[in-house]
Amino acid sequence: MNIREQYLELVQKFFEEKSLAPNSQGIKLTVSLEEQSYIDQIFRHRCLQTPLKMMVCPGSQWANKQIPLPTLSQFLQLIKNKLPISFLLVWGSEAEKLYCEEIHAQFSQASLVLEKLSITVWQNVMNAVDVVVAVDSSALHLCGITNTLSFSVFGPTSPSIFKPIGPRHFSFQGTCPYKKQFDKTCPLLRTCPTAACMANLNPEEMAASFFSWWQLHYPNEVISLGLCPKTPLKDGVL
Repeated sequence: MNIREQYLELVQKFFEEKSLAPNSQGIKLTVSLEEQSYIDQIFRHRCLQTPLKMMVCPGSQWANKQIPLPTLSQFLQLIKNKLPISFLLVWGSEAEKLYCEEIHAQFSQASLVLEKLSITVWQNVMNAVDVVVAVDSSALHLCGITNTLSFSVFGPTSPSIFKPIGPRHFSFQGTCPYKKQFDKTCPLLRTCPTAACMANLNPEEMAASFFSWWQLHYPNEVISLGLCPKTPLKDGVL
């Protein structure tokens, strides 16, 4: 069962309620007028004046879940080669901030490293972008309660368990050269010396997977024109 269904089942059993079901419809957390003004200011930034906006959340508490910087940079370049897109770069620690600044240096005219955000502001900014790219992390789980598409990259954990529920969420899984099998998390999650499932990711394969999924939501002619309206999905169809 997906982790959200597992947690929901605990609530169902406690209240002896059988009618509850996971809600894949997004919500928007409440922000103050001052916070909304700050969010509006973000999207007025000169580097974000593109038809499409992607939030990139590269960080995770566990280093073995993270995408190597050169791999992510190449992946984003392949995306930018085909889509009129800019990147909002989000971080939670100083190491992640340095990582985001490295990405920004490569896309200086079409990216913005955000300040550290509160959960509510972060979630509202997520609701306003077109797609979120993340690993198995708090960012991905937060995106699961928005109306925004997500493309997540998994290695030592299972997307069937941890990916948000619904057709607007898609994942790409790295392969383990050691043939480790697991249902939920790899037994070497915290100890693998090579993190090969993430270290060996191929950015071209990731990009091909991204575009195959993206075109399910946006027709080819819409992609080529860069006209992808921010419209909530219903049953996986625009």
